[in-house]
Amino acid sequence: MPYGIIFMSEVLPTLILTAGGVAAFWIGTSTFLRLKRSSPTSDLTRISESLDLLHESMDDIRDALHSQMGEMRELSGRIEFTERMLTKARDEDRI
Repeated sequence: MPYGIIFMSEVLPTLILTAGGVAAFWIGTSTFLRLKRSSPTSDLTRISESLDLLHESMDDIRDALHSQMGEMRELSGRIEFTERMLTKARDEDRI
């Protein structure tokens, strides 16, 4: 078998697969090391601060909702009173 055919059918694919495997391993290793060296404490601090802000926002929303519920109860009472007064006035006009 000529040397060119052997090279193209056996050696070249093996070289390509080997070079691809080494490149993938190098990329994976460098990414892992870069992520390992990054400071996770700063990320955790930022996440903790964000969670605290979200907790405060939820408390503010909860307080606003409770005040609106009180206002809705008051309005509901006023509407019921008005309905009773109008019904009473209508009944008196019929008599």
